[in-house]
Amino acid sequence: MKKITLKIVANNCRWDSWPEKMAQLKSWFSPKIDLVITVEHTKFPDIPFTPYGSEDPKQATLKNLFGINPTWYDQYISPRGIGYDVVLFVVNPEQWRAMNIARGWRADRTLGPVELQLTAKEKDTGLFSFLQLARHEIMHALFLLTGQPDTTHKWWDQGKLENALAEINFPEPNNAEIITLLQKLLEIIKKPTKIGNRIKDWALAIQKHEGYFAPGQNPLYPHGSKSWRNHNPGNFRYVGQYKAVGQDQTGFAIFPSYEVGFQHLCTILTNACTGKSKVYRPEMTLYGFFSVYAPNSDGNNAKAYAEAVAKDLGVQPTIQIADLL
Repeated sequence: MKKITLKIVANNCRWDSWPEKMAQLKSWFSPKIDLVITVEHTKFPDIPFTPYGSEDPKQATLKNLFGINPTWYDQYISPRGIGYDVVLFVVNPEQWRAMNIARGWRADRTLGPVELQLTAKEKDTGLFSFLQLARHEIMHALFLLTGQPDTTHKWWDQGKLENALAEINFPEPNNAEIITLLQKLLEIIKKPTKIGNRIKDWALAIQKHEGYFAPGQNPLYPHGSKSWRNHNPGNFRYVGQYKAVGQDQTGFAIFPSYEVGFQHLCTILTNACTGKSKVYRPEMTLYGFFSVYAPNSDGNNAKAYAEAVAKDLGVQPTIQIADLL
C-alpha cells in the first residue's frame, strides 16, 4: 500500500478532537493509501486573502471567491510541509475571508508538497465539516500525485467521493516501462527540429531559470515544480494562449504536454527576433527583452535574469536578440 505523508498546519484550531479526526481520515483513505498524519499548531493573527475567482463571464458563479494570498502561503506555510507529500492549512473560520462555497482550495504551488487550505469549525457537520472538506482537498492532491485526470468534483457533486478514491492508482514502474521511456527519449533527442539552435538554447536557459524541475530533480520539489506540472517551461501567465488548455489557481497557463509548452516558448522567442511580436522588438538587447518578459514590478530581477541567461548562452547581455536566430 502506498504511504502518503500529510502535514496539517492548524491555525488557532486547538481542537480536542484532533486524534479522532486523524483516525477517521486515515480510516477513510485506508482502502488505497496509508495516510501518515502530523499536526502542527500555529497562531497567525492575520492571514491575507486574494481573489481566486474566475473573471470569465461564462463562469460568473466563480467570481468574487477568495483564497489565501500565495506569497504569504509560500512564506509561512509551504516551508512547514517540506519533506511531506501534502500540506493542509486549516484556518479558524473567524479568519477565513469568504464564508461561502469556497471553503477549501488546492493551492498547488512549488515548494515541494501539494498545498491545500480549508476552513471548518470543530463540530461542523455535513458538506462543510472538516472531514468532508479534508477528504475533498486531499483527493485533489492524490490525483495530482498520480497524474490521473481529477474526478474529485464529479463524484463530490454526486455525493460519492469514495468512487474517486477507488480510481486512485499508484503504478509501480517496471524495467520494461523504464526501457520504453528511455527509447522514446532517445528518439526525441535524435529527431530533427525546425527550431534554430540558438532559439532552442535560449528557451532551455529560460526553462532552467524559471525553475522547471521534474520529480526527483530537486529536493525542494519532490513532485515536480509548478511549471513542470503545467507543462509550461516559460512560466507564462494564462492569457488565452493558442493550444493552452486552461490555467491553474494562480493564473499560470497549462499546456497539454511539455512539447506544446516548449514550442510555445520557442515561438514567442522567434517572433521577438523577427519583428512578429507586439511586445518585443528585434533590436532589443537581452536586458531589454527580460525587462518585459520578467519585469521587476512582478517581483523579478530582470537585470540578473538577463545576465544569467546570457552566461548560459555564452554571449553578452547587450547582444541584440535578433542575433540569437
